[in-house]
Amino acid sequence: MGLLICPIQRVPRYVLLLKECIKHTDENHQDFAVLNLALAEVQKIATDINENIRRVENELQLISIGKSFTQDDVNLLNSNRQFASRKAKSSSRLFLKERDKIDSKKLKKTASFCVPEFCGTNEDVGIGSENLSDTRKYIWEVATSVVEADDAKELGDSRHLFIFNDLVLVAQTLSNTKKQYKLRRKIPLCQVWIEEKRLDGADTLCSGLSVGSPFAMYKAVASDSESEPIKLRTVENVQKAIRKQKYFLEKAFKILPIPDGNFYTQNFSTVSNYQSGTEIELTFRKNTQIAIVGVVRDAGKWHPSIYDYSVEALGCTWYFGFISGRCGFVPADCFDVDTKPAESETLSMGRFLTMRRKFSEWTKRSFPPLSDRLVKVIGDGVQKVINVSEVADAARVIRQFFRRRSTILPEDVQWFLREVSDDKTVNVLLSAEVVIAKRMNAWGKCQKRMHFEVEEKVMAC
Repeated sequence: MGLLICPIQRVPRYVLLLKECIKHTDENHQDFAVLNLALAEVQKIATDINENIRRVENELQLISIGKSFTQDDVNLLNSNRQFASRKAKSSSRLFLKERDKIDSKKLKKTASFCVPEFCGTNEDVGIGSENLSDTRKYIWEVATSVVEADDAKELGDSRHLFIFNDLVLVAQTLSNTKKQYKLRRKIPLCQVWIEEKRLDGADTLCSGLSVGSPFAMYKAVASDSESEPIKLRTVENVQKAIRKQKYFLEKAFKILPIPDGNFYTQNFSTVSNYQSGTEIELTFRKNTQIAIVGVVRDAGKWHPSIYDYSVEALGCTWYFGFISGRCGFVPADCFDVDTKPAESETLSMGRFLTMRRKFSEWTKRSFPPLSDRLVKVIGDGVQKVINVSEVADAARVIRQFFRRRSTILPEDVQWFLREVSDDKTVNVLLSAEVVIAKRMNAWGKCQKRMHFEVEEKVMAC
């Protein structure tokens, strides 16, 4: 065995040898630059060797874990394999590589829409430059007990969690001695969160923690055989992997078009907790009422999607909803939509504009200009239809409204323009400098449900 390790040990020894040579070589010597180039090349080879060793060790670990599921077909080596959520339908999926290649006609004929893969960097959260489709990596496994679950039958059950850089396998232990497991659930890591907790009488930071998901909350206790630095480092690695998946999730949603059209809502009570990690998601507790936004298609049937296709990202189906004044995406696994018989309600203009402006803020994209800028203006007992120019501000629209009036306007009255919806959920007083065309662009296809009102304010003497 000593001889077998020699080829691997030789390359690091070359690194040490070259460093010593450089240390004792004058900078003006003709070999100084060559030695530095040689050192860089050998260090690169040593790094490649170490990376390959880690890759092989990781693959062997994945194969070993897969074989431990004796009753299930678990293939962990293929990270590109999609693990569909329980709400995902068995329909064709469209994979996009670039936003510019989106074919709107094809999307309308496609039942679901899978966002593309991304690569990017974000040093603040320690994401790195790896692509989403990189090799699946094993991080940690831990024994847990179910403390909260959408299925009451699971409460108190023991579960063994296998945590990877893109998903969590929830397993039931069949044999401790032979390490045999039965697969209970696959959870994408983008829907998982970690809560560190101190157990009663424990004086270590990571002696107790909980792993949350849309399905259940798993209370985990770190192994006594692990030292405290290893515990901390392991939890930090899990947190880093979660942040990376959240980063990709956020990037994925930002390619979606700004929703437009006629939408309808139904209220649902969540069956589980959820803790978001991005600004585009909602955080909520179990039994929270959320208004899910959907469209009507297929002979008048309501579907929980803001597009003509289902939105899927990182192996999960996502809905868009409102909690009071907040809006964002929520995992479909937190709801039991199929059992909802209630009639849907038209989405109010207030929420419609909130949704569109949030998308514009998230995606950093402007609203497409309206082809028709004719708008109804009401005031002083008169109603007019005005054609608003691209650069007209509120003051100019007011002047257009009062043009050719036979009566003389009193000098002690100041006029203001108010943006109002027909359902009275939008009522915004606009300043004189606001560009009206930009306000109208947010209305989209619901333009006819909006108008402006001119109101007067008597100036104090």
